[in-house]
Amino acid sequence: MKGGLAALVIKVGAAGLQFALFLVLAQALNASTYGTFGFGFSLAVLLAVAGSFGQRMLSLRYVSIYAAQGQNRLATGRIRDGFWIITLGTVALAVLSAPAFIWMRPELGWPFIAATGVLALAMAWAEYFAFVLRAYDRMSLALAPRDVIWRGIVIFSAIPVILFWPGQNSAAQITWLLTALLVATVLVQVHLHPATQPKALFLAPAAYDRATWQPRMWGLWGVSVLQIAAPNLVVVLLGLMLSPADTGPTFAALRIALLMNLVLLAANMVVSPTISRLHHDGKTRALQRTCATVAAIAGGSALLIFLGLILFGVWLLSLFGTGFETGYNVLLIVAGSYAVNALTGPTSVLLELTSHDRAAFRLLARMNLIAMAAMIPMIWAFGPVGAALCLALSVAGWNLEAVRYTRREMGIDPSVLGLMRQGQLS
Repeated sequence: MKGGLAALVIKVGAAGLQFALFLVLAQALNASTYGTFGFGFSLAVLLAVAGSFGQRMLSLRYVSIYAAQGQNRLATGRIRDGFWIITLGTVALAVLSAPAFIWMRPELGWPFIAATGVLALAMAWAEYFAFVLRAYDRMSLALAPRDVIWRGIVIFSAIPVILFWPGQNSAAQITWLLTALLVATVLVQVHLHPATQPKALFLAPAAYDRATWQPRMWGLWGVSVLQIAAPNLVVVLLGLMLSPADTGPTFAALRIALLMNLVLLAANMVVSPTISRLHHDGKTRALQRTCATVAAIAGGSALLIFLGLILFGVWLLSLFGTGFETGYNVLLIVAGSYAVNALTGPTSVLLELTSHDRAAFRLLARMNLIAMAAMIPMIWAFGPVGAALCLALSVAGWNLEAVRYTRREMGIDPSVLGLMRQGQLS
């Protein structure tokens, strides 16, 4: 509860700062350039996740166990291996994909594509070290630097840009600003814990158990890519198929809709090491209680936020600029699917941390491939609303399938309905 409160406080603050961040950037850019920036930001997220090759969740899973057992050399080896894999993986993907995006949309230009690639690497580092620090139960240190401090600094730094050059900045300039400040934030963060300091990361004695790690990384990688692909792919495809002016309102709507995941994200970050340990110790009843409690708290909060978006969604979108209200339908469609996500509880974390990551990958792949296959024709037919419907199908459908799987194969219901199953477990 102590860790959960800290994570929730940080995530609530981070949600407000995220909204303010993208709102401020909308003022620094014109409507068309903001759409281009949204495309690049979403592409950077995709590259960062795809280039991680499952190392984030792999380190969270094993470092939490090694730390509890006092196996410090194995923990160091796992952290070091993960760092090099995400660095080389993200750089390779960014370099290899850059010519394709220039070929498809030459007006983007090499400066913007280069800035997007470097931002992807900074995001990969920031996310990886956050997962590592969560494994050590350092929740505030894991979350606050990027979610609160970085966003706050970006907002403060963007104010002079808005005052003196409103709407006159390029997407590349704003992307480089975000990147430079994120790298500086990560450099400070890693010096604040012994396990992530440069000396430990590069020079400390380490042990490696790659025979155990490597078979697990592919399933975790597939799950992480599929989970993050759909919402960011929506913006990337819109940026490639429609005008930047059409992309901007959808990008803003998706960022607002992420408020629905606020409490669930905070809870998942806290209970991930606990789920790993409870499963490792065979404490099924405690595991059921933990998952169902998360679903009840996160689901109730999500429904309240959803009501707020129904009432005030148009007003929130209008703050980004004239014409952004067109994203209201997208906002409600996606927010509704995120409400289902919250009510089904920590499905992904449960599967990934209990050796069911390959099943999670299969379930995610099935729903996401259906949604992604339909996305291009749906965009041609219905524009951003068509893309939002595909995204909602992937989010809600995957979570409902995951609950059915965990009930059948594990005897655990991670959804809000699992509260009724606690007394049935021994």
